[in-house]
Amino acid sequence: MQILIVNIPPDFTDAQLQSIFKEFGTVNSVMIGTDKKTGASEGYGIVEMPVKHEARDAVEALRG
Repeated sequence: MQILIVNIPPDFTDAQLQSIFKEFGTVNSVMIGTDKKTGASEGYGIVEMPVKHEARDAVEALRG
């Protein structure tokens, strides 16, 4: 299941985002969107978790 994360601070890293979601289960991949020209964060990311109930638990716990 892919989860779209918004309003990510500009200095946040993939590793930090993975660490947060890893508390809820297996994380296959994490990607924070960046501007192709500048490399600056675009404030969103995608986390992929293979187990749906773990992904849903993470979303519920981290919402807001």
